[in-house]
Amino acid sequence: MTPVKQKKDCILREVAGEYLLIPTGAAAVDLNGMITLSETAAFVWKLLEREQSFDSLLAAVLDTYEVERAVAERELRQTLVSLDRLGVLEH
Repeated sequence: MTPVKQKKDCILREVAGEYLLIPTGAAAVDLNGMITLSETAAFVWKLLEREQSFDSLLAAVLDTYEVERAVAERELRQTLVSLDRLGVLEH
């Protein structure tokens, strides 16, 4: 997987214990509404302020959360695919 980072036209907010990705500017037209993220997905999103490789993201997740490597790899890959399909990542 090529290095990725977040597009700057979405902001992350925590509201009542939920993490919401809110599109702004042109993204608001493309993404009709807000995106709810899990705590781990929000953690990954914050890391994506700077370009990251899959391996660097995986290392950060493994350092922060108690999770088996295989589970972390699978869930991180799913998170990145979902964010990419939403069009909020740059390659």
